[in-house]
Amino acid sequence: DDNFGFDAQPRLVWYKPYRTYYPAQQVQILRLWDLLRIPHKKKKQLFGRTLTIIGFHVDAQNMTITLPKAERMDLVKHIRDFLRNAPRRSRPLREWQRLLGWINWGLNVQPLLRSALQSSYSKIAGLSLPHASVSVNAEVTRHLLWVADMFERGGGVDMLSSRAWATSDADMVVYCHACLDGLGFWSPTCNLAFIADRPADTPSTVEDNIFWYEALTVLAALRWAANLSAVPS
Repeated sequence: DDNFGFDAQPRLVWYKPYRTYYPAQQVQILRLWDLLRIPHKKKKQLFGRTLTIIGFHVDAQNMTITLPKAERMDLVKHIRDFLRNAPRRSRPLREWQRLLGWINWGLNVQPLLRSALQSSYSKIAGLSLPHASVSVNAEVTRHLLWVADMFERGGGVDMLSSRAWATSDADMVVYCHACLDGLGFWSPTCNLAFIADRPADTPSTVEDNIFWYEALTVLAALRWAANLSAVPS
């Protein structure tokens, strides 16, 4: 398996088998692999302040993780072609799955776009025949075009600013969780918890869609919190 690390010391060390200088800690692990007789290849031994790791551009200098421009624009083009060239406003199920898998990969650097995939997952929920035609409706078109626009603008994860809020910053803390059997949320602020079975009147199009249940749980928690007359201190 691939593995990655960092070395805060700029010192380079000669690694004789590859006749190349590498960071000291990288040479240490190469020598360990040699001792354990674990095979490795020279072309895999990369280092630098910027690297492409599993398709993402990781910039240790600016502390950002983004999609390389070529891959990002390829994804944007594929989304728009999927919508523009759909014969009779439909696409085979396997093309839907391929596109959504590709977009999900991009969500690693654009996580706030996740909610825009709900309409697409609703369209293919419960379907299993790869060649079955699935219609592309106006809602899906609007959401996927928005996703394409956001990827086209760029953006990514800025590790200097993308940090979690501390619980001490919040007036109220609520933890939410959902699965295909039930929903629940708990507020340590109020020392209260609520659970429920999966709603009996769930639309058939979202029966096995965990995104829908997660969103429903968060909505229920927000509605409960908004209806409180005051937040306990």
